[in-house]
Amino acid sequence: MRAINFPQIVRRIKKDIRTFGPNILKADAGRWMGSSEVTAKLRDIGVISLRPLDSDLDTFRQVYQQRQYKVAMPDQRERLNRYYEQLLALGVVPVIIDAGANVGAAALWFSTTYPRARIVAIEPDAASAAHCRFNTVSRSNVTVVEGAIGGTPGRVAVVKSEKSWAIITERTDAQAGLKVATVRELADQAGKPSALFIVKVDIEGFEADLFETGTEWISETAAVYIEVHDWLFPNKRTSQSMQKAMWGQGFEILLQGENMMFIREAGELANMLTARQKEQQSGGKAGESVGQR
Repeated sequence: MRAINFPQIVRRIKKDIRTFGPNILKADAGRWMGSSEVTAKLRDIGVISLRPLDSDLDTFRQVYQQRQYKVAMPDQRERLNRYYEQLLALGVVPVIIDAGANVGAAALWFSTTYPRARIVAIEPDAASAAHCRFNTVSRSNVTVVEGAIGGTPGRVAVVKSEKSWAIITERTDAQAGLKVATVRELADQAGKPSALFIVKVDIEGFEADLFETGTEWISETAAVYIEVHDWLFPNKRTSQSMQKAMWGQGFEILLQGENMMFIREAGELANMLTARQKEQQSGGKAGESVGQR
């Protein structure tokens, strides 16, 4: 029987309280009591629902304690913030795609960081998608889609795992399968005028499908955050299509926690903004882009 490391538990609880406030103790208490679900109001986040016996709290820790979606380097962070503000000044809505949204921790973080962006959060697991809807219901700029994301439309089967953050999707011909949406289809939900701003990808190996085809959206996006899964699927080459699609696209690469952050160079962003300005001046007819087809 594994020994309980009480000092480690105490340190973790103190860190949780500093990050989320004392109400986070409901999740810890729920774990010890075997509760399937708890609801708590967390500091600077709001009322959320967590499954204490699942990976939900660890997901929030990754986002809010480890800051895995915060651009740590000031130059790149300020560059993205400036581009976000410039899009808004043109009357264009920045669109953020949260692919593999789980219970909404990243969507909540993006909603706070970029409050005037439109966040489309897509999650294939029905239970996690339901929690994501509950957790983001107070954020009017978040739309939750129960489905999968891929390079082309179609259907997938959802393969369950012990923890919800490890659920995977596989292509299937069965009509009962879950619908696959493309980045373009999801971005179109923001309406117009809008422009892709950030695409976050954490889809447990299905990035091999997402980056295989239909990757025109990459050239329109200011930043792409990707968690690759070669470690989870050795010899499956799940990152190969991503490597081919992303290289040579004018990005700088940062590493933040489990994520590779591809952030456009300043000159590339300036060119994208100039093209957007010309589109706006011509009534959006030239070079139609995300949300304007």
